[in-house]
Amino acid sequence: MEKKLGKVFLGILILTLAFCLSSPMSIWAQKEVILGNIADLTGSTSSVGVPTGNARQNYFEYINEKGGILGYKINSVLLDGGESITTETAQFNRLVTKENAVAIIGWSTGGTRALLPIATRTGITFMGHTCSMDVVQPKEYPYTFIFSPTYEDQFKIVMDYAKKQGAKDIVIVREDLDAWKLTVANVMNEKYAEKIGLNIKGVIVVTPNAPDVTPQMLRAQALKPDFILVPSVPNTLIATLRDGMKVGIEAKKILGASLWTTHPVIAQKLGKDIEGYVAISTIPLFGIDNGIMREINEYAKKHPDNVKKFEGQTFYIHGWMQAKIYAKGVEAVIKKNDGKVPSDLATFRKQFRDEYENLQGRLMAEDLPPVDNRDHKGWHSAILATPKEGKFVPIGEWMTVK
Repeated sequence: MEKKLGKVFLGILILTLAFCLSSPMSIWAQKEVILGNIADLTGSTSSVGVPTGNARQNYFEYINEKGGILGYKINSVLLDGGESITTETAQFNRLVTKENAVAIIGWSTGGTRALLPIATRTGITFMGHTCSMDVVQPKEYPYTFIFSPTYEDQFKIVMDYAKKQGAKDIVIVREDLDAWKLTVANVMNEKYAEKIGLNIKGVIVVTPNAPDVTPQMLRAQALKPDFILVPSVPNTLIATLRDGMKVGIEAKKILGASLWTTHPVIAQKLGKDIEGYVAISTIPLFGIDNGIMREINEYAKKHPDNVKKFEGQTFYIHGWMQAKIYAKGVEAVIKKNDGKVPSDLATFRKQFRDEYENLQGRLMAEDLPPVDNRDHKGWHSAILATPKEGKFVPIGEWMTVK
């Protein structure tokens, strides 16, 4: 009896030691790769966070149903950033230490800024859902990336468009928010307008969510610009367009100069009144045929409710593309290791960063512009759009900053 109990005890001891000594990488035996997904699912930015975060999850489900990445399924852990830098940081730490994520797609500008040194110290690749130029510091913070032209690049692309339309004089009407203050200041300090032959006749500031910006639009009109460039968020942009037209400024004279200026609500609220208005979109518009939209449509056939509730939302496409580029990073690591993932988590994390940084080419779709992660921006392109029948439609070709 004692001999039998001894064998049982020995067996339990061996199993216990095996469990205690096993690394987080034991998950790889299940052919599963863990990635983190932080998005604001609550709070005022949840209107963007919910479609973006869910699109990331949906993309990983889409590829898992096709067999995963070279046989490995993606386990994407979605956590709420809660519109709080403190919460976002805590979620990051949970994904690193408890969930054993290989890499993380994150959220806010503030959260990304706070996590710059932490991502580098822990050796975790982190993609912020931000367009802020100050978080792109590859030499000092080599583990942090974005996937969008910066606000400065967006503004420059719109300036290039104005120049191509024959403009000589422009006026800037910006919202009194740090994002736009810094964007305009950075572009002006670089003297980009002068480099391409534009004259900035004035910079006019409007209060965020101001109920009436008529005085500011009268000032802009008095300067007689060829175009008025507006980096703004939707509510203030709507007031700018509405009150501009009220004082006689045609909608076609106003150029939306940030990704927010093609938000669907703008076309829905102002409709035919702003036909001729042109603005920038940094991501393919929802419903327009391209390789990404075809993937979404294919996924929707099997999961119609997952897509239908986000129909028309460009940020859904943004999240889909963010997930896809991370999947490409995982694929590159597996290929590097002859069809397997590294047997050590720290090694996997380091290889992911190195392979991810070197991704370039038409990785989103053959009919969309190329990606180039070497400068840690990833997606460098934007397209101009104009409202038609209550929604934005693209005009012209994809553009990148000079």
